[in-house]
Order: sequence, then C-alpha cells, then structure tokens
Amino acid sequence: MAQSINNEWAASIGSVPNHQYFNKLLRTACIKEGTALHPRCRATTMSYTLVILFLCVGAVLAAGPECKDKKVSPEIRQQILNYHFERREGDAVEWDCGLEDKARGLVKKGGKIDTSKVPKGRGVNVYEIKKENETTKDLVDRALRRWWSSSRETNLNMRNRNNKKVGCSYKDTKEDFTIVCFFEKRGW
Repeated sequence: MAQSINNEWAASIGSVPNHQYFNKLLRTACIKEGTALHPRCRATTMSYTLVILFLCVGAVLAAGPECKDKKVSPEIRQQILNYHFERREGDAVEWDCGLEDKARGLVKKGGKIDTSKVPKGRGVNVYEIKKENETTKDLVDRALRRWWSSSRETNLNMRNRNNKKVGCSYKDTKEDFTIVCFFEKRGW
C-alpha cells in the first residue's frame, strides 16, 4: 500500500508536495484497504498535518519581527534575536519597537554617540567602525561578536537574564557603520 501511495503521489504532483492532496490520497488508500480507523492511518495523516503546520510557523518566525519603521529589516532583527538566543543558551529576548525607536534617536543625531543621555537603568551597546567591503549582516555580526566577547558593560547587557527585550538601529554610510542596541535593563 505505501509504495503505491508514494508512486501515485510523486507522479501526480512532481517535486512540490501538496499536503491536502497527499492527505486525501492517504485517506483513500486507507479506506481501500479497509483501515480508515487504523491508528497508523490516523497517525500518519496527523503527522503530516503537524509537519506542515510547523513549517508554516517557522517561515513566519524566520521573517523576523515587524515595526512601523522599516529602517532595520526583519532579517537583521531576527539575526540579533538569534544571536542572543544562541549565546544565552536558549534564554530568548524579544524585539521591542520602542527600544528600536530609542536606538534610532541616538543614531540619527550623528557624530559621537553620547550614552550619558540614556535613561537610568537602561542598557545600551554602541559599536562604531570604519567599513570595509562588508554587508550589513556581516557588520551587525561583527558588532554582536565584539560586544559578547568584551568584558565590559556590553557583554553584561547581553548576558543579563533579566533582559527580555532589545531594540537596535544602525546608520550605514559609505565609510562608517554605527549600531546601537537598547536593552530594557542595565546589565551591571
């Protein structure tokens, strides 16, 4: 039975799986065999349904969080969240559009970033570099690695398990790249 299902399925849909078609085909085959109520038929159908559900949810999450301003792309936001998740051994942070706005406010001013104006109790990480031939993703990764490997406040802001929210913004010019990340709490 399984071989005929696989052959018929592959022949009818080519290389792109069609979940609804496959479930219909599976149910038809189970009914033909007189096993519609057989646990294996129900479990197989349910398994494929769950796999498709997880793939859909994963695709939505991979796009990253959305904020009104499109300055920081969802992919860069997700890159920052993933970095924290991996380094904090599964202790995730969530993206906060309000913190992103605060970071954007510091970046927009231009010149040297004055962190003394950051509200008390908030953590802030700043990274300013001269660019080489790097993509934004590479530059963000470089900043994150630098902050994490530092023994200063930047590392503590990232490691602080009480920090559940982060928001970042950056300015990318021909020669320079500046990124600022705000954390809901100071790490030290």
